[in-house]
Amino acid sequence: MATLARDDYRDIVRQRFHAKHGIQSPFVAWGALDETTLELALTCLPARHLRLWFERLLGDIRANRAGMPDLIQFWPGEARYRMIEVKGPGDRLQDNQKRWLAFCAEHAMPVSVCYVSWEEQSLDAAASGPDATAEDGGVPLARAPGGRSA
Repeated sequence: MATLARDDYRDIVRQRFHAKHGIQSPFVAWGALDETTLELALTCLPARHLRLWFERLLGDIRANRAGMPDLIQFWPGEARYRMIEVKGPGDRLQDNQKRWLAFCAEHAMPVSVCYVSWEEQSLDAAASGPDATAEDGGVPLARAPGGRSA
């Protein structure tokens, strides 16, 4: 299979985005994907990683369509990203999630698990707290394709 130059791959993705935008697909959440997010992804996601994800998905759609991490965080100034699986209190990694995490680790794809917990606080204290922002300078987190809704 021929290898595309980085700009060629980006152009093809943009063309497909415009040609297919809004068409129902089990793999695309159109409400979460706009042109700004697409451009962040094209800046931060290596074509090699996208290809590996798609090859894995297409190799066994039924087994691999679930379990990808919930969120993706972009650092466009550094052209990098991180996938994040979020687990709340009492939640545990499912087998399909463990397989996706192992796949990402095997291919040096940045991925982490974020265990969330919270303390009870009064409504007044919660309302006066600081706004939530990305902790280390990245673009605020977006739901990854196939990620759960809040």
